[in-house]
Formats: sequence, C-alpha cells, structure tokens
Amino acid sequence: MRIILASKSPRRKELLQTLFQEFECIPSEKEEKITKKLGYKKTAMLLSTQKAGDIFSKTSGDRLVIGSDTVVVLNGKIYGKPKDKQGAFNTLKTLSGKTHVVATGICLIKEQSGVVQMESACVVSKVTFNKLTNEEINNYIESGEPMDKAGSYGCQGIGKKFVKKIDGDFFAVMGLPVNKTYELCKQLDVL
Repeated sequence: MRIILASKSPRRKELLQTLFQEFECIPSEKEEKITKKLGYKKTAMLLSTQKAGDIFSKTSGDRLVIGSDTVVVLNGKIYGKPKDKQGAFNTLKTLSGKTHVVATGICLIKEQSGVVQMESACVVSKVTFNKLTNEEINNYIESGEPMDKAGSYGCQGIGKKFVKKIDGDFFAVMGLPVNKTYELCKQLDVL
C-alpha cells in the first residue's frame, strides 16, 4: 500500500519514519483558513482533514494519506503561522511567560480495494514559556525558524530554549502525534 504524508515538514517526516520506513511526501497546497467559530480542537482537525483530503483527491489506488496540522491557542485566540516578522514578534511577545495550548489534528484516509475509511483525532498539550526579552525574540526571528510554525516557534529547534515545560505529547507539539497516529493506523489495519 502506498503511504503518503500530506506535508513538506521535515519534522513530520522524521516523526513518521518511526512508523513507516517507506512513504512519500506530497505537500498540500490547500490554503489554511483559521476560523474562531469552530474552536481550536475542531479547527486543528479540520485543517488536518483538509490537507489529507486534498492529497487523497489528487491520488488513486490503494493508499493511506496522513494529514496533520497544529494550532497554538492562548485565551481563546488561535495563532497559526505568522504572516511576517512583526506577526511573529507579536505572537512570541504574547506567549512570553505564559502557558498556552497546542492542538494538533491528525487525519488518516485509507483506500483499499475501493473501500475508503477515515479516522481523525486531536491531541492537546500545554506549553509554558519563559519570560522573553525583546532582544531574545528579535534574535530568534532573525534565525528564520519562527516563520513557518504555528505560534511562531519550534520546540524541537532553537525555540526549545524558551520552553519551560510541556504537559502532554511532545511529538504532537512538534507537529505529528506519533502515538495517536500509531493507534489510528492500527484501527485502519495498516500496521
């Protein structure tokens, strides 16, 4: 069976290698639209389902398509990827010294012998940041790392120095909840 990760993220690719030795990466070009009306869990699940569905609709045959997406939430506001450096600065300044929620949606769509099945879930974790100075934030932004990440940081890269504590699934905060993905793969009889 063909295994497809609907992402170009090197982090998600690295994490998926713990479950599958061979798979393809086909990034979804679907525009991510965050809506407050759904709430953060449903938003994360919707975004991951849209990614998986986009790639599923562009491929054929027996296959498993895996989509994942992460949102960061503080006081009910959802933070996706920053649009620019100022957006990254504002987000990091807001997260500074606080505990926020990271919600990662995962969606698996399988077609085998013409039968289509889908499983999805959302994994929620809490991340506590140190208090950050403007200089620390600006230096981090200049590294370029925050620009393609929900909440403007990566806990697996340079941004890990700002993370005081994680309550929950570290891998979900990185972008792919490995354990939940494993469970969903077993439900779909893929592993």
